[in-house]
Amino acid sequence: MKILPSLAIASLLFFSAPSFAEVYDIDYSKSTLTFSGNQAGKDFTGHFNTWSASIDFAPDALADSHISATFDTASAKTGDPMLDSAMPKADWFHSKSFPQATFTSQSITANDDGSYTMTGLLRIRDQERPVTIPFTLSDLSAAPVNAKASFTIDRTAYGIGMDSDPSGEWVDKSITITLDLTANTQ
Repeated sequence: MKILPSLAIASLLFFSAPSFAEVYDIDYSKSTLTFSGNQAGKDFTGHFNTWSASIDFAPDALADSHISATFDTASAKTGDPMLDSAMPKADWFHSKSFPQATFTSQSITANDDGSYTMTGLLRIRDQERPVTIPFTLSDLSAAPVNAKASFTIDRTAYGIGMDSDPSGEWVDKSITITLDLTANTQ
């Protein structure tokens, strides 16, 4: 009988149906994208006023999960007039020629402690580099969901500040980028 093999295949497909990543809507009024470093011996923190992200995520469908972000480089503000006026200039973000920086995930893996690690490509100016970003999530069954991530880049790898301070004498080469995100599933 051909019915039994067909039923076996159908039940196998039904019970092994793939999980799909859920789409999240970000609450930008409760979310921040910040950066921090040290300039002339003093710590500074800044934020991007204009940015967006796309999140498709499910812990049981990590292969189908994707995260991307775009931030407008001219929207970077620290509250320090000297830093704020320098950042959009050609030596730093060169916002006129490179108005946006982007991140695109390539893979997301689960860690033993319940956190996750995302690898992907970060493009700032005309430089694209691989980055590894550890992140944590609040309980996914309780809305809204909160995600926190923090990672450090070498600004000189992206050509930032290479004319005025390539050695990091005034502005550290290490810049930490932090994301605190609040979102709900669609």
